[in-house]
Amino acid sequence: MNLLRTACMQFQSSKFIKNPAELKEGDLVFFSINTSRISHVGVYLKNNFFVHSASSKGVSIANLTQAYWSRYFVGGGRLVD
Repeated sequence: MNLLRTACMQFQSSKFIKNPAELKEGDLVFFSINTSRISHVGVYLKNNFFVHSASSKGVSIANLTQAYWSRYFVGGGRLVD
């Protein structure tokens, strides 16, 4: 499956999932951090955990329920072929 380059493009091309309880492993999770557009993306693992990469910390695992991430969480996205 091809994945578009930017978080915003990935958001626009995926099936939107508003409710975090409906996320499945492999879904994308999108964030708007200090902006009105999608600026960050991760891959959902399970039990509210997701993996993502940041230039300051490299690849790491975080939890959607943490205050920082829940503040900026926009929703999930499922890639459809």
